[in-house]
Amino acid sequence: MLLYADDGKLLGKARTREERDQLQADIDACVRWARTWLMSYSVEKCKVMHIGRLSKSTQVYTMKDSDGIDRALETTSVERDLGVLVSDDLKLGAQCRAAAANAKWKLAAFKKVFTLRSQRLWEMLWKAHIRPHLKHAIQAWSPYLKGDIKVLENVQRAVTKHMGGMKGMDYEKRLTELGWTTLEARRTRGDLIMTYQLRNSNAAVNLNTWHWTNPLAEIDGPVGSVRAGDVRLNPPVKYKCKQRENFLTTRVAAPLRDLPKGIINSTSVNTFKNRYDVYMASVSCTSRRFRDEGCPTCV
Repeated sequence: MLLYADDGKLLGKARTREERDQLQADIDACVRWARTWLMSYSVEKCKVMHIGRLSKSTQVYTMKDSDGIDRALETTSVERDLGVLVSDDLKLGAQCRAAAANAKWKLAAFKKVFTLRSQRLWEMLWKAHIRPHLKHAIQAWSPYLKGDIKVLENVQRAVTKHMGGMKGMDYEKRLTELGWTTLEARRTRGDLIMTYQLRNSNAAVNLNTWHWTNPLAEIDGPVGSVRAGDVRLNPPVKYKCKQRENFLTTRVAAPLRDLPKGIINSTSVNTFKNRYDVYMASVSCTSRRFRDEGCPTCV
């Protein structure tokens, strides 16, 4: 059972009759525990989600209410968990559409309030009030389907198009003019920053479940292709489902492996961010500073 504030999640497999009976027993145990401490569950707020790709369980789970009567728990396919919509197929479409809708609502509200189309004004509004809707807990729901990626990207596309001085420019040129990157590139940057913080014990996360290689000193043979510092991620080549292939621990492996050792071994998070931004600017030539002064890789 997982607890956070006044929310709780009871997880378990339900493939066999014994496993389903065990889940029901766990629910009953939670109810008994609550009564021991003179508390009670709100049965109306307790729901069941059957997660899976193929045939899903039709088991009906019950919970005793305050009168001791068994009440069937409602089955749900989409539920909000800590601000993120989770669906029973673990796809991210519902969360992407909800996040984009909130950001678009904020954009429309600002359009009514501010008639000025100054780039400086709208850049501040975008970073402080609109973009946060698209990046809340993004490491947990980073989209991988093209349709979901486009739903989020269209919000930034609309903001850049609304700014003054962008008439006649396509989306990529507007980003270059502003010195911005796509939201997809920004999510990759966020994944790498999170991984750096986890590796340096800046967050309480167990890294033993991550597929790390051995330190370079313990690797036999040529190691010239290993560029991620002392260790690197080496996830399994194949997974049974797309959702697992796009977990943070898997999708961050390739960009982490491509980073120079000097970035991975940064002494602080800010140093890592600055070095990464300079490195990506030198590669893509999207930064205004590199565009004006000349990118070292293009001179």
